[in-house]
Amino acid sequence: ATSPCLVAQFALITSTTVPDMKEVLRHIYSELFVEYVAKNPLYKPSEPFQCLKFTQGLEAIGKKYAT
Repeated sequence: ATSPCLVAQFALITSTTVPDMKEVLRHIYSELFVEYVAKNPLYKPSEPFQCLKFTQGLEAIGKKYAT
């Protein structure tokens, strides 16, 4: 038996003056999305989700990199 494939896409829009953000996207995916959303047994990939910890994590990252 095969397990379903989880696909998530994130877009990060920045200025050309901002350094490479690959690690930030990797952190958003692995430390926020996977931990707080994908591992939630109620999460359905085909539906929008609301997760306070995910949102708070994104806000913290945004504040850290805000110019």
